[in-house]
Amino acid sequence: MKSSRCSKVSCLKIRFLTIISILCNTVIMLGITTASATANVEMKKLKVCADPNYMPFSHKNKSGYENQIAELIGKELNTPVEYTWFPQRLGFIRNTLKKESRNDGNYLCDLVMGVPNNYGMAMTTKPYLHSTYTIVTLKNGKLKDLTKGNDLVKLSADQLKDLSIAITERSPGAIWLARYALYEQMAPYISQSGDPNIFPGEPMLRDLLAGKVDAAI
Repeated sequence: MKSSRCSKVSCLKIRFLTIISILCNTVIMLGITTASATANVEMKKLKVCADPNYMPFSHKNKSGYENQIAELIGKELNTPVEYTWFPQRLGFIRNTLKKESRNDGNYLCDLVMGVPNNYGMAMTTKPYLHSTYTIVTLKNGKLKDLTKGNDLVKLSADQLKDLSIAITERSPGAIWLARYALYEQMAPYISQSGDPNIFPGEPMLRDLLAGKVDAAI
């Protein structure tokens, strides 16, 4: 949860949270994927497909850092940037990078800013971002004394017994907990909400602030 602009929930209550780095081998690498281009065709605009509500990556007000990177590319090409907004969830590439426009028969976008390294559905650039996961806790919660991720796995059985840690299904956070056999502590959340107005981390953050879980990864 990295943001220069946060949701109403996180902006109002972020002061109650502590973010702790997880020292593990899982690293996210993001790159840019592009549609095939026809040689010698003058580009009149740079068409970018992005999620309208996925901060800190992308937002319809163009405040996400992926939006800012797209603007830099457009500036280098001396070409205005035009967006097609679509939630970056199941079917995103099919409905953006690989979908033809009804107006001119061309693809809806020239590039998508954020995809994993070695992405199989399109060509990608070299990764421009290396990141890791964090544990988010309440400052006055059960895990208030944690200073780093590995402190969690050093807790006694009694301390771990009643903990509930929010994770998204099949995520690096879940894999990290499973590595230390902390299955009973997992509180799984879906990674792709059916509501495009809810950013992916919002349900678990809301439950953390409400005290329904003790931490979120």
